[in-house]
Amino acid sequence: MSRYSITQQEMNEQTIKFKNNYPKFEPYNLKISQHENQYEKYHYLIEKQNGPDFDDYIIDENHKIYRYLEKYFTTGEELLMVGCGAGREVLAALSIGLCPRGITLGSRNIEFATKYIGVPSDRICESIVEDLPFPSKSFNGVFAAQTAEHFIAPSVCLLEINRVLIDGGKLFLEWPPSKDFHGGDNHHHQICYAPGQMMSLLQKTGFGEIEFTKDNLESIPESDIWRCDQNYFLCVFARKIRHINV
Repeated sequence: MSRYSITQQEMNEQTIKFKNNYPKFEPYNLKISQHENQYEKYHYLIEKQNGPDFDDYIIDENHKIYRYLEKYFTTGEELLMVGCGAGREVLAALSIGLCPRGITLGSRNIEFATKYIGVPSDRICESIVEDLPFPSKSFNGVFAAQTAEHFIAPSVCLLEINRVLIDGGKLFLEWPPSKDFHGGDNHHHQICYAPGQMMSLLQKTGFGEIEFTKDNLESIPESDIWRCDQNYFLCVFARKIRHINV
């Protein structure tokens, strides 16, 4: 039996014949069993993200979180803080005059934040990024430090962030360098992006005016955005330039 092959001319002729009798496009719909199957996989990954302990860390007066917040956000702005751990990020944002709401995973994070360090209960809740418990166009900005590498479904997360941002709203993300990707059985980190990869995701999900920096806010040259050997944390600032209604 000879190998299958086709010429460009033959392919063009077949395409023309097909388009002359174009059938109606039928979008693919998941069956109920497929919905259940996808739910089980997603639930497994969420459980791996939602550790049994709480996520606490030190924030001193010169912590980089202040550098980020003071550069990109303005006093009085409504700010969603994604992946805020045990809530100290929310307290930091409150202390410089922002109006933050934080989401985190892990019931112990909520318990620690509200009962031990004084985060107001209306300023923090447990939620996944893919389905935020806020109305559309609720926030002037979204801030997520060391969170993007945890996104299980990154495009879905960015679409949901797009939904809750006002038109022209601001997004700031920080994540570890690509070379420090935690592989193997560590399900916490899905992927640590090269800047160019993140740029593609942002463009597809309604964001523009994209600026990449190192964690010291020094600009990353355009020639370096596809490199995966960075030895510094990566940051991106972008704006919502179109609303994607899904």
